[in-house]
Amino acid sequence: VSREDADIRLGQMRRMIGRGTGDEAQASATMTREEYARAAEAIEQAVADGEVSREDADIRLGEMRRMISRER
Repeated sequence: VSREDADIRLGQMRRMIGRGTGDEAQASATMTREEYARAAEAIEQAVADGEVSREDADIRLGEMRRMISRER
C-alpha cells in the first residue's frame, strides 16, 4: 500500500467515524471485511513507520470492527 493510498483510506475512515452517533449515521457507517483488511494493513504500516501510535491504531481498528458488525 502506498503512503498516498493509506492517507486516503485513513481520511475516509475518519470521516466515517466522525459522522456522528445518531441512528442514521450508525446505519450508513459500515465497512466490508475486504475494506477492513486493506485499511488495517495501512494502519499497521503507519504504526511500523512511527506515523501513528499503537493506541490510536487500536482505537481505529476497533471502530472499523464495529462498522463491520453493523453491516450484518
